[in-house]
Amino acid sequence: MGLVQWAADHWFLAAIFAIFVVIVLFNLKRMGAGLLTIRQFFDEVMVEMRKVSWPTKNAVISSTILVGIATLTLMIIIGIVDYGLGRVVKAIFMSS
Repeated sequence: MGLVQWAADHWFLAAIFAIFVVIVLFNLKRMGAGLLTIRQFFDEVMVEMRKVSWPTKNAVISSTILVGIATLTLMIIIGIVDYGLGRVVKAIFMSS
């Protein structure tokens, strides 16, 4: 898959990346920086990315399951409250 095909398939990510690059280049140009500073910027980004403590696969899976359970629980609670309030409002307006 070429870069053009990837950009067509993931246009939203490509647009965000393009905006990011434009902002970075504009700020570097405004500060009077040249290509050396741009390279230095991306080198520093890579150094910082190596410092990131990435979660393990098991941590990601367990967090995903927890989020799914919490979402389903809230969905059920909100559904019950919505149904109950709907019945109350219907009872109020039907009795008038």
